[in-house]
Amino acid sequence: MLQKALAEQDWELASQLVRQTENNRWPPERFQKLLSEFFEEHEGIDMSPATRQPRRTTINELQPGLLSAVHRLSPLAKDADMAEQLEYEYSSDEQRQHLEEQKQWLIQAIVDLALIEHGDSPLLELEKLGP
Repeated sequence: MLQKALAEQDWELASQLVRQTENNRWPPERFQKLLSEFFEEHEGIDMSPATRQPRRTTINELQPGLLSAVHRLSPLAKDADMAEQLEYEYSSDEQRQHLEEQKQWLIQAIVDLALIEHGDSPLLELEKLGP
């Protein structure tokens, strides 16, 4: 849901979807400021099924019930970048990985599964959003 809110530039919803802690606040203005560079460089965030494949997300267990999650955003190419986008789409997995690593935009978060038991939400504590 967070990726969709970001793709739609719905900063209010994005802010509601992440945990707000005393030391880690994510007001709508923070999302807008961070993603302004992304939207200057790209047409938008690709929401096609391919961008939600498991290979785009890495999840590691930090300790029982506490996970680290990193998801790579997929940009939609502007017209000037169409050749690069086509190169990516028709590349081997190894070539794609190299292209993706050049300047990846990441959503990096901590997920505390214990919050499910307490009925607290949201579960995502955003650590990083950006390249």
